[in-house]
Amino acid sequence: MEKPVRNHFSIVLVNTLKYTWFFIVMLFFNLLQDKDEAPGKEFDYIGFSILMASILIAVFLVVLLFQFIRWRKTYISINDGQLIVEKRYKIMNNKTTVKLSSISTVNLKQNILHRIFNVYNLQLDINSAVTAEKTDFNLVFNREMAFEFKRLITELNSGNEPYPYGTGITDETPDKPGAFGNDESGQMPVVSFPFSKVARHCIMSVTITGILISIAVYAGVILGLLFPEEGEVVSELDKIVALLIVIVPLFLQFISPFFRYYGFMVKKQNNRMIISYGLFTKQQYTLPLEKTSALIIRQTMLSRLFDLYYGEILNVGMGDEENKESPLFCLMVSKQELNSIIQHLAPEYYITEAIQPSPNCALMPVMMKYLILALPVFIVSIVFGLWPAGLVWLGFIILAAYLSHKAKGLGLQENKVAISSGVFSKKTIIISYSKIQNLSTTYGPVSKRLGLRKGNVTVLASLANKIHPIGYFPINEFERLANYMIEHESIEKS
Repeated sequence: MEKPVRNHFSIVLVNTLKYTWFFIVMLFFNLLQDKDEAPGKEFDYIGFSILMASILIAVFLVVLLFQFIRWRKTYISINDGQLIVEKRYKIMNNKTTVKLSSISTVNLKQNILHRIFNVYNLQLDINSAVTAEKTDFNLVFNREMAFEFKRLITELNSGNEPYPYGTGITDETPDKPGAFGNDESGQMPVVSFPFSKVARHCIMSVTITGILISIAVYAGVILGLLFPEEGEVVSELDKIVALLIVIVPLFLQFISPFFRYYGFMVKKQNNRMIISYGLFTKQQYTLPLEKTSALIIRQTMLSRLFDLYYGEILNVGMGDEENKESPLFCLMVSKQELNSIIQHLAPEYYITEAIQPSPNCALMPVMMKYLILALPVFIVSIVFGLWPAGLVWLGFIILAAYLSHKAKGLGLQENKVAISSGVFSKKTIIISYSKIQNLSTTYGPVSKRLGLRKGNVTVLASLANKIHPIGYFPINEFERLANYMIEHESIEKS
């Protein structure tokens, strides 16, 4: 596609609304204001409303004009294995050129506004940890061009000769009724999650932090209603509003993941993983497995009680921009189901041997670290006569230290390593030795005497997934890990 093209015109309206919706809401509520409650005369109220409306409309028009000029002067093309995005302004010319081989993922997104205009947001991420926190390129095209761009980039990136534009020969022809998440040519469905499993994932995904905050807020509201200040009268309406303030956020905490992961489906096409989901905002990730850094297996506090797991895939340079996390390749399932999914999707990351837990003697340095943090608070609670609260705090810290020790694990296998960590929730990352950038180890006087070390491994990923801790293990385990890294680095270079 050597001829430069523009984004779809709808990007002008979408971006304008994105930057002005707050002002539009302000205008709406200003016009709804009861003029009987407004200060001054009726003329003053009308004049003030007209002035505010004029200012806000002017802001909207200025943003609209800016977005129109930006759209008009921005051209996108693919030429000689490169993606070129050029902004041709009269006073300046900005040209960005990216090799297609450096593009790690080509994803499609379609929110409600995009669906109204029948367009797709084409999201491109490059192999860079620097820009991993955001999408590098957001392009908006109509249905046909979006799939055509995706096909061209994917084919050229994989080294295949693409079909000419306009032939209609594509792995994901948009004319097919199954495009974007249904049966597509050459794709092998691996797993799909029905309503019940999506709902289960939403419930089990609630974190202990979210639960504690909800309980604290709920308790505060209830106490305020039961024990109002002297002379304060709490009406039935006040009680209803207060309860809604508590119930609605708690309800949204459970229900919002359902809208997000509705229709979750994973497919495999050649050496690419295709993940699609979403009710109101549809999202499709196309992830080349050769650019995958690691798989992350997670358990929340609730899912650990029911022995359920879900998985994330860690690709270089990308993440979910809105939620600041890596895309999921699997919702909550049993361990057996998870292993089956990994074997079908990415067999090179399948764990064939058990992960070894941290030795029992490692509990001592872990407990000492936690107690050092807990004792100052415990002593202060005794000084102020709050020793029951201090005991509860101390017991909580001891429990956290024990759970942290039990969550640690290390599994060195032929081509990969599995590292487990956590406290109430648990995370296991499976990394190929060749993808590890750095290994660092430390030890203190106690761990040295016990012949133990702890450490960290660094992978090329976003900031949240860059560094992964390793618990206390014998020194020889870290030496084995370092040797495996060196061996596989030599193999990669050769």
